[in-house]
Amino acid sequence: MRVIVESLFAYKAAGDFIVRENEDALTVKQTPFSEICNREISSKLSKDLAILPNRERDVVIRHLGFYGERESFAQIAKSYDVSKQRAGQWFKRALKLLRENQ
Repeated sequence: MRVIVESLFAYKAAGDFIVRENEDALTVKQTPFSEICNREISSKLSKDLAILPNRERDVVIRHLGFYGERESFAQIAKSYDVSKQRAGQWFKRALKLLRENQ
């Protein structure tokens, strides 16, 4: 969703409204509250992912891009020398394990 307000561009991203003076300048101001929230989310994510076997954890992290660019199942599969369908199965298994352990 984009909203133009007095020559400012505002849009919602990840639950926050980001305001820019023009299309090229982007500034996201961290507040003490947002820093606390980010730390709590990061801590919860680490704890949740810790229950997964290493391979499934790696697939989730890489496919969702937690530490860099998102990777397709085909890219992940190539590094494990398996089919992209197998990588997708590992991802689905990881999600199932995460749901069961909530």
